[in-house]
Amino acid sequence: MIAPRSRISGRTLASLGAGWHKNATVLGIHRRGQVLREQLRAVRLQVGDILLMLTPAAEAADLRADSNIIVLSEREAEKEMGWRAPFALVTMALVILLPALGWVPISITSLFGAVAMTLAGCLKADDVYDAIDWRIIILMAGLLPLGMAMSETGAAQFLVENTVGLVKSFGPLTVLAVVYLMALMLTEFMSNAAAAVLLTPIGMSTAKMMGVDPTPFLIAVTFAASTSFATPVGYQTNTMVYGAGGYRFVDFLKVGLPLNLIFWVLGVLLIPVFWPFNPA
Repeated sequence: MIAPRSRISGRTLASLGAGWHKNATVLGIHRRGQVLREQLRAVRLQVGDILLMLTPAAEAADLRADSNIIVLSEREAEKEMGWRAPFALVTMALVILLPALGWVPISITSLFGAVAMTLAGCLKADDVYDAIDWRIIILMAGLLPLGMAMSETGAAQFLVENTVGLVKSFGPLTVLAVVYLMALMLTEFMSNAAAAVLLTPIGMSTAKMMGVDPTPFLIAVTFAASTSFATPVGYQTNTMVYGAGGYRFVDFLKVGLPLNLIFWVLGVLLIPVFWPFNPA
């Protein structure tokens, strides 16, 4: 399947040339319920397209290593189970357990875990670099200063006063519901990380305006930014199943909107239970 953010999306098989898996033959393309079998070399590939490919078994590893595609089904390759398998499991357990006990921040354990697995040979250096989504890194590098600038210049406070400030007389619970809804709507059309970064200073300014602890509002932003259910473009997993399953945009609305409503109601009711609106 053509992966999200694939570099070959929008190109034809003919334009890819013989250098792209030269010994593989594309027998058919499945696209949202339709099977294309003719003029395949002239078809412009799209994210979510499923390609039926015939390739030598010896070159299956090259397909798995190609970040532009996702291998959905293949003959399983035999893997040697040496000492690195239990080492990787123990490392993963420590990365999760130590922060859960409150001993070390998860950012530190994650970094040391990745370094340990790379040095042990569980991961190759090339695999580590390929796993990094540099566009997200660049996006965050641009949005973090923007969020800081919004806080320092008063832009966030201005937005708060002219949006959620209009309902502040109804109490912090209503304001929390509005902040959650803002994040919920924003994350349907952009990455969850970007939505969280943009709305974090707004959550902080909202708490300052209400004179309460900002934690409930920040938790609401975090939760809402992670619940992109109503569109196939809000999260990459949605995009992946959109093409593979032959879904339509309206299918996400039918299932996603009720889910979003349930999460919204539960979030607004339960967040103050675990993170009360204590005075700042």
